[in-house]
Amino acid sequence: MISFEFDHTDFFSLLRDLAARLGTTVENGVMAIPPLFGQGYVRALHLPNGLSVCITENTLTTDIVLKRVRRESPYYILAFDDVRMSGTLQQIVAGESEYIRPPVYAGVSLGSTLFDNTLIAHRNITLKGIRIMFPSSWLARYFGIGKEDDLLAEYLSYKTRKLTMEPLDMEYRKWMDDVFQADLASPVYFATMENRIMMMMERFFSRLEANVKEAKFKKLEKSDIYTMMQVEAELSDPHTEQLPSLEVLAARYGLSEARMKRLFREIYGSPLYQYFQRCRLERARDMLMQGGYSVKEAGLAVGYKGLSNFSRAFRHVYRVLPGEMLKQAVEWGRIPDHDNRK
Repeated sequence: MISFEFDHTDFFSLLRDLAARLGTTVENGVMAIPPLFGQGYVRALHLPNGLSVCITENTLTTDIVLKRVRRESPYYILAFDDVRMSGTLQQIVAGESEYIRPPVYAGVSLGSTLFDNTLIAHRNITLKGIRIMFPSSWLARYFGIGKEDDLLAEYLSYKTRKLTMEPLDMEYRKWMDDVFQADLASPVYFATMENRIMMMMERFFSRLEANVKEAKFKKLEKSDIYTMMQVEAELSDPHTEQLPSLEVLAARYGLSEARMKRLFREIYGSPLYQYFQRCRLERARDMLMQGGYSVKEAGLAVGYKGLSNFSRAFRHVYRVLPGEMLKQAVEWGRIPDHDNRK
């Protein structure tokens, strides 16, 4: 088991001390997870706008206890987590405990150094996550939210994620993918990272205001929110080309069809099958923009059996035909002309 206690206010120093605890080192801001504890990596970044960022993609094969000790001077940690697990996660904030049960947690949460915060994770957990750390002065400067702001005070008064979580959806996932896929050798790497991180933060805080004012998740059972996270993970899984009928899907999660539809729309703001189609189209769009796929190949890869159905759905969302987008990718120099296959 790994046990690590810390009170750092930047991820470089935190990663350095964690590496020492695990008997390894940090190279160019990256710590590889030692094979004894799992696999993957943790990367620390300091962005030009002053944000401290941690990016990690790992699988742990041992239990872990992480305890952040309370600090008088408030710092905030915005966490974007996509977790797959066979055991439970337990979070204890200022003495209040919450359990997150398998197999999926995919959400955004805001924490503060104003409270002790302990995370207990059992082995065989896979995490793809981004964490952003900043002082209250940064939040006031960039978003106009001070530490005494009613919105922030009300949110943090809940302490845990159970009432005010913001589930990861396709928009957050897209920006997260951009962060993980960014080329460290590119001269615009840090500009790209700062752009995507700021878009994620802006969306979170704008939606936070609406969610808190509407008490959006107070009306929902915690178990329902976590169940919908499992449904969303299935919809956004690139290996899911076709979904079963609503009847089969609802039965799989122990819900009525009407309740399944209502819960998903209330939490993710979109009808279930419309959301699934948008996820498929986003994957196809990425294929076309990155090159190596014809329009037909991209459509087939995401589960469309007919080219006309794919083209019609694509145009409805993006206002251009997939072939036109492929042509744009060539014109913009994103892919060579010989990849512009029909």
